[in-house]
Amino acid sequence: MHKKQGDHAKAILLLQQALSLARPLGDPTAAATALDGLGGIYLLLAEESYARALAIYACIGNGHGLANTPRDIGDLRRNQARKVEAATPYEEALDLYARLGLAGDFEDVSRRQAGV
Repeated sequence: MHKKQGDHAKAILLLQQALSLARPLGDPTAAATALDGLGGIYLLLAEESYARALAIYACIGNGHGLANTPRDIGDLRRNQARKVEAATPYEEALDLYARLGLAGDFEDVSRRQAGV
C-alpha cells in the first residue's frame, strides 16, 4: 500500500520488519514476499534517482555525468533482461561520449550495447 502511495521509506521499513519477523518464524513465503517487495521499491528508486541525477548534471553542465547516467540506466535495464529498453539510453550515452571525445567510454558502452 505504501509503495503505491509513494511513501518509499515507510514501505521499506515495513518490508524490512516483515522480513525480520518471517525469518525466525521459518516462513519462507513471507520472507520471499518481503524481499520481492523490497526489490521492486529499489528498482523504482533507481530509475527515479537516475532521472534526478540527469536533471542535476544538466543544470550544472556536467557532460560526463550526462553521458554516464544513461549508460547506467542501460546497464540497469540490461541486467533486468529489458534489452529493448536498454538500447535507447545506450545510444544516448554513445552520442554524448562521441561529442565529448571520450573514446574509452564510447568503446566501453559499445561493448555493453553489443550484449543487448
